Amino acid sequence: MSLVPVQLFSVFQINNKHINIIVKIQDDCDLSKWTRVDYSNQIKKKNSINLVIMADKKVVGFLIASLIRIGKETPQIENETNNNNSSDVKTVNFKKKTKFNEAEVYNIAIINEYQHKGAGSLLLERFVDKCKNLGVEAIWLEVRESNNTAINFYKKFNFKEIQIRKYYYTNPPENALIMKLNVEKLPRI
Repeated sequence: MSLVPVQLFSVFQINNKHINIIVKIQDDCDLSKWTRVDYSNQIKKKNSINLVIMADKKVVGFLIASLIRIGKETPQIENETNNNNSSDVKTVNFKKKTKFNEAEVYNIAIINEYQHKGAGSLLLERFVDKCKNLGVEAIWLEVRESNNTAINFYKKFNFKEIQIRKYYYTNPPENALIMKLNVEKLPRI
C-alpha cells in the first residue's frame, strides 16, 4: 500500500457538474442507489456538506452528509433575586437552537485505484473538521454489518458502534451497524 502525498489531493464542495461521476463511483463501489435527481436535491440543501476529492485532475471520491438540528428549544435557568425576600427565584426561559448539533453521513466512496492511499482519510478528516468548526457535537452513519473494511476505517477515526438496525439494507438484505463520533470531545482546529 503506497500512500499518495496529501498535497496531491484536493477537496471541494460538490456542484452539479460532479453528479455524473458521483453516480458512476456510487455504482462501481456498490453503494445504496441514489439517482442524479437525489444528488441534485441534496447539494441544493443549505444544511448539507457534500464533498468531492480530486487527484490527477479527476474526481476520485465523494462524501454526502446532512447537518441536523436536534431539539427545538433548550431551557435556560436564570436566577432572580426577590427584593421582598432574600430567597432566589428561578426563572426558566427557552432559547431556540440556532446551530446544527449533529450530522449524518449518507455516502462516502473512493474509487478502487485510490483506496488505501489516503484519499478516504483526507476526505473524512476534512468533513470532521468542517463539522467541528460548525459546532457539531456528533456525527452518525450506518454501515453494512459485513463491511469490516469500512467499520475498521471509521473506528480509526474514533467512531463507536452504537447499535444494530435490523434489515436496514436491501440487495442483499443485511443489518446496518450504526456508528457515532463524538465531535465535541475532539479538539477544535
